[in-house]
Amino acid sequence: MGPGVLNESVRWGLVGTALALSLGCAGSSSTPSGTSSSVTSGGAGSGGTSADPTGSGGSGAATGTGGTSDVGGTGAGGATGGAGGSATAPDAAGAAGMAGAGGDDGPLTCDSFSGDDPRERCEPKLRALLSSEGEWPILTFEYDAAGRIATVGDERSHASYFRDRYTYDDAGRLTRFESGCDGSGYCEGYDQFSYAPAGWLQVADFSGLEIYTYAEDGRVLEARKAQYLTRYSYRSDGLLEREDTFEVADDGVETPVGSALYDYGDDDLLDRYTSEFPAYIAIEYDYVLDAGRVRVEESLSDSYFSADIYDDFGNRTFVLAQSEGSDPFMSAYVDNSWCHSSSCYRYGSDWFRSVLPYRAFDLTEADIDDFSYSVSAPSGDYDFARRVTFSDDGLLEHLTLSFSSSSAKTVDIDTLRCGGGVAIETTEFSDAPDREETRVYYYGCDDFELPTRLPTL
Repeated sequence: MGPGVLNESVRWGLVGTALALSLGCAGSSSTPSGTSSSVTSGGAGSGGTSADPTGSGGSGAATGTGGTSDVGGTGAGGATGGAGGSATAPDAAGAAGMAGAGGDDGPLTCDSFSGDDPRERCEPKLRALLSSEGEWPILTFEYDAAGRIATVGDERSHASYFRDRYTYDDAGRLTRFESGCDGSGYCEGYDQFSYAPAGWLQVADFSGLEIYTYAEDGRVLEARKAQYLTRYSYRSDGLLEREDTFEVADDGVETPVGSALYDYGDDDLLDRYTSEFPAYIAIEYDYVLDAGRVRVEESLSDSYFSADIYDDFGNRTFVLAQSEGSDPFMSAYVDNSWCHSSSCYRYGSDWFRSVLPYRAFDLTEADIDDFSYSVSAPSGDYDFARRVTFSDDGLLEHLTLSFSSSSAKTVDIDTLRCGGGVAIETTEFSDAPDREETRVYYYGCDDFELPTRLPTL
């Protein structure tokens, strides 16, 4: 992995970056390769060699104000924020709730919804999402004739306008994503993708704020952010070796402003990262190996420490990060989400794995299991654990994430599936009991109509 993991954790937790649950683009900042702070893109991963644009090795963590995304290797990351919501019902009709005209203050159950199962008629798609937290209490989804997501709306229908739009080429590849659209058709942000004649991603343009150019094997060749252009150099085995950054004048003249170097050990794991721009930084890496794979990656600089913990599936599962003069920050990664003891940031994704990121935790025993690990850091010992249970149909039903130092902190997530038509997801936080989050996912066929009465969340 590369230096992005640490910067990502520090940026979110210790520095206190505001994360807004919204689709769209954010500004960029200069960070080590693979650690772009844009919502939509990550730089070159430090160890990836995959030809898949998303990569499969090293770190290419794309994070930002809209959500989180772990993008392996050298791929272009894309992160889109979660669905919003409010504690109030979406409209007056929904205020009474589906459970009855008087509403129901108790937890939602499958009895609160229609017993219709769309699986008897079609392969259901996500049609609407209700949320008790965030800016938008309801999102609706429409698809094109090929079954691809076309628009996302933040009202009961798309009759007035949509807020996000997807455009594809004749080969079915995503070529443009527009976000923050209003009734006039104006959209605040766009992400645009172009492909080489042979079909591989060649250029990714994120609202003109960041533009990435790729080689056929998926490696990032260049990254343009504002007036700065970074070129990436690789070893013969595909590992990222060097970055050279230039300031580009209006007439195209390039002036060198700094370089970054990646130094590897005999095991081809990153040992040291140094960068001259925008300020000098040196990060040392150490590893705990278990059965030939990395179990813990530790990063240490003059001002911070982090430890990334990987489960038996090879997925980054927990992160401990501590900046100088700050309390340690502990977080967990699950599927496409990033959680700590007072909130979860949902629906992070990248364009090439899941164009439509909104989904419940549809994980199976092949994706997630019980896992625990303890880490010794300069500031003390820390314990992490993940506990899971599954429903009769083999899907994740309950998940507990726990972080312990002097006291235990937990996140509990429950998912209740009502046939193929509805999924109810509830999240509770030990550090913020008043922030319990409830989401209701409606699935249906092309003839889906949102119920007149919606549950009060």
